[in-house]
Amino acid sequence: GVHECLFLPKLTEDKTCITDVKHSCDRSSLQYCDCVYINRTFPNATQTIDEITDHEMIVAAVSFGLAVLSLVLGVAYLACFVVWPQSLWHYPLSLAFWIYPCDLAVTIQFLVVGWKRLMYGAGDPADPWLLTSDPACLCAMDPAHPGCACNHGVLSFMLQAGVVGSVCFFCALAHNFFRSVADPFTRPRSRLAKYHLVVWPMALMFSWWYLPPSPPPAFDGSAMVGYGYRPQFMMCWAPDRRGPSLQLNNAQALVTATVPIFVLWLTAPVLYLYARRLLRMGGSPTEAMLEPRRRQLQQTETLLRVFSIYWVLTGLAYLVGYAFEVYQGEGACDPYQPDGKVAYDSHPVCRASRWSFAAVAWLLALGGSVNALAGFWANRELLLELWRTSGRRWRKSRRRAAQDRRTTTRVVSEFLVEQ
Repeated sequence: GVHECLFLPKLTEDKTCITDVKHSCDRSSLQYCDCVYINRTFPNATQTIDEITDHEMIVAAVSFGLAVLSLVLGVAYLACFVVWPQSLWHYPLSLAFWIYPCDLAVTIQFLVVGWKRLMYGAGDPADPWLLTSDPACLCAMDPAHPGCACNHGVLSFMLQAGVVGSVCFFCALAHNFFRSVADPFTRPRSRLAKYHLVVWPMALMFSWWYLPPSPPPAFDGSAMVGYGYRPQFMMCWAPDRRGPSLQLNNAQALVTATVPIFVLWLTAPVLYLYARRLLRMGGSPTEAMLEPRRRQLQQTETLLRVFSIYWVLTGLAYLVGYAFEVYQGEGACDPYQPDGKVAYDSHPVCRASRWSFAAVAWLLALGGSVNALAGFWANRELLLELWRTSGRRWRKSRRRAAQDRRTTTRVVSEFLVEQ
């Protein structure tokens, strides 16, 4: 049931999937294999592929639907800044604004991968079912495969830069809230340029690793660059690498994503809670001092509360899935056995891990919607007033246009009568 990609039919005239020919591709040495496949002629293979397909289609359908919602709400919120720039483009909204383009990058990635997965279905029954995160291998076998969309690293870079950028601006917003309380004598707007000088280089520093292809061997867990297809998340990200230790099998994901993002996830709520503590300790004098900025602080606080809850839930889902995977052991939840008996592992721990990772994908796809709704709610009074004002102006312009048409009609009619 499990074969090295070396034994697959040649995918092009001069290329087969990369593998390490010194080792057999069984469960004890999967870390040496870049690509394996399920032979459809083996017992239970069709059932296994159907189960994998059903699970991936559910993940893709939900991710795609949530991404569409995020796209609509995100674009609608950004459109408000285009329609009413003089009213909305002020601090701290001008800082929080940059979270939404980052969310759009994540949303587009889920839209592309989710749509291609829904269109792909179970693939061609005549082809082997590939189990690899190598987009070049998937493209060579079948250009219609959803993993082929991850080739060249553009979508992986968009996802990574979008998530890191969004989290960085979230942390900047929390730091701005803290400094506004701790140092009320400094204009908050003066910090905007510094935040941009820190956030954008940081997002680029942790994301450029996802543009170059993986150096051979692609399965090397110590590699720091590369892009890959991650069907368990239904997204393009770092390659799904294996190693002798599950905890250290992907240095790229650990160093550029897991550690920095979790540090930022924890830093932002801590800054927010500490600022709230300072407000309580300061009492009425502090509140009176901050009264001119009360509206700014309320807007920021609403956004921080929503963002904090959202990122805590996303982080918990990832940790739960990872913990279940570690508990079960390296390769224990793989949908194949080296003895030819193919079966999609139905162990409860494996199911919990798969659905936890699916929840991570859904939460990331939903992020644009959550942040956009938080923006609408934080500015609801201002947006409602702008909407009413625009409506009154529109109705007034319509009445004026109708009156002009009636005047023109009367003048023309009188002229014709005189003729």
